[in-house]
Amino acid sequence: MTIILCFGGVIAAWWLSTGLILMATRRFSPDGTVIRLVAAGVSTTGLIAALMSENMPTATGAWLGFFAALMLWGAHEIAFLTGWVVGPRTWPADPGRRPTCREAFETIGNRQIGLVLTAAVLAIGLTGSANQTVLFTFLVLWGLRSLAELNLFLGAPCAAIHMLPQRLHYLASYFRRDRISPALPVTINILVGTLVVLIIRSLNHPDQLVSTLAGLLAALVLLGIAEMFFLMFPFYEDRLWRWTGRDRSGR
Repeated sequence: MTIILCFGGVIAAWWLSTGLILMATRRFSPDGTVIRLVAAGVSTTGLIAALMSENMPTATGAWLGFFAALMLWGAHEIAFLTGWVVGPRTWPADPGRRPTCREAFETIGNRQIGLVLTAAVLAIGLTGSANQTVLFTFLVLWGLRSLAELNLFLGAPCAAIHMLPQRLHYLASYFRRDRISPALPVTINILVGTLVVLIIRSLNHPDQLVSTLAGLLAALVLLGIAEMFFLMFPFYEDRLWRWTGRDRSGR
């Protein structure tokens, strides 16, 4: 029952949180007060939830830690989609040649620094805590995103570039869409193996905190596997969030 609840809850939270982030970044100007207040509120809520969860070694504590990490990740997503925290390279790749790995990394370098700092703060702040779900969840989210970004650079013919806001369209020039990355099948196999291990741990571990944490992470990995398939085959995943509306943020 735990694993079923984890899968259902995480998939619902992923769909809703992604939609709310898209709605906020599409409807409000990145230079406006409203979106800044939204980002501040999301990050503050995430930090408070993280502090509340650290001494709750229970299934409830695992869920609270998971949602804390989701809020912190959401704040980073808002900062990225608004263009506040991206990288020093904010122009398209040279059309005459393939961009280098360094050039591609420079488009998201500052974002990666922000993620490193957040993970470091969580790791230090949660040292010795009974419940470190927020840290593990944040690291898994970061790892899955990094794998997706790597495969976008190496080759993803069905990358959903139409979901990028206008201000970030230059990023698409760093994606390779004329082939399927050789790393994609490898990535999927690694994630499937990880998924199996986490499911077994969730089903068999007697501790409710560990069982729930493994179930939550397994659900995230399952979504990561789905994302890899979306990069290879057309799915038109923007249909899942039509209710968020079009980009009206101004730029």
